[in-house]
Amino acid sequence: MPHRIAISGSAGTGKTTLAKALADQLKVPYLEEGFRKRREAGLDPHDLSQAEHRVLLMELYEEAIAAAAGCNGGFIQDRCSLDFLAFWLHYGFWREDAESAAFYARVQKDLDQYDHVIVLPWGAFDIAADSIRSTNRWPQLKYQALFEGLAHRLAPDGKLLWMPVEPTGKAERLAYVVDTLGLAQ
Repeated sequence: MPHRIAISGSAGTGKTTLAKALADQLKVPYLEEGFRKRREAGLDPHDLSQAEHRVLLMELYEEAIAAAAGCNGGFIQDRCSLDFLAFWLHYGFWREDAESAAFYARVQKDLDQYDHVIVLPWGAFDIAADSIRSTNRWPQLKYQALFEGLAHRLAPDGKLLWMPVEPTGKAERLAYVVDTLGLAQ
């Protein structure tokens, strides 16, 4: 049975590495994170106004949810709906009360698209200086704390798999997920 799995956590936690390896192992599509593509194409989020940043966040959300909905079988997605709510709060868009309430309700509904959300731990790796992500760990910790709080509050029992800090190797992390979720084919 194909599984619909999202990999979540702050920047530099190994989401993309684990997501690609898991998708390859399970022979299901890997749904990449839209922000990374834009950064690699030259987008500098520091050049965006608050309004433009909000529009980008919602555009990325729509793309991610549409990609998941468009998969008839299983998939592995880099981020889930809860990530976008954490970003909404992290960047201060919560000031818009009615829109925040509507987005909160939608995120909860869209969480149903995932069988499992694997939460990777903050601080397991140093963030690589790749000019895509900030190497400042502290905004990443703020985001991770928001995400983890939302996950505890909103995700149904059994949906979350909390990756321990160890193992940190790609093969060991992959084996942990496959064994813990019973994904062996």
